[in-house]
Amino acid sequence: MSSAAKKVVRSRVFETFPASLGVSSGNANHSTALAYILSATYQNQQKGVLVDLNRCRHTSTFVPLSHVGLPGPPDRLHTFTCIARGQLLIRARAVWDRRGFAASIAVRSSPTRKPVAFGFINHTGSGGLYTSRGCVRNS
Repeated sequence: MSSAAKKVVRSRVFETFPASLGVSSGNANHSTALAYILSATYQNQQKGVLVDLNRCRHTSTFVPLSHVGLPGPPDRLHTFTCIARGQLLIRARAVWDRRGFAASIAVRSSPTRKPVAFGFINHTGSGGLYTSRGCVRNS
């Protein structure tokens, strides 16, 4: 899962990516985005909430958009890898209004209902990521 706007160097030009939150499944060599929120259109990707309908399905199980049950404070700079067995429950919410953009995404283990991660971006552009103790920060 990742949060916050990132700057990378490509051909000696600084390029700013829009703020985003995402949940992927897979490993370091190959992963698939399960759910993704993009705050603004970037290259050929439209802003909005993307859900992989081939790998995800609608459920009536409630997933709170909250960091309750996860240790803090939130990390504001890194991506994390979290090992979770079985299916995941993911809830994503994004709002574009007169105050700007805000989003949050919550991930829970389906078998245990325990929280795995919670990421947020607020209207000021500040964001963070809460993760369970089983998650490891990527370098």
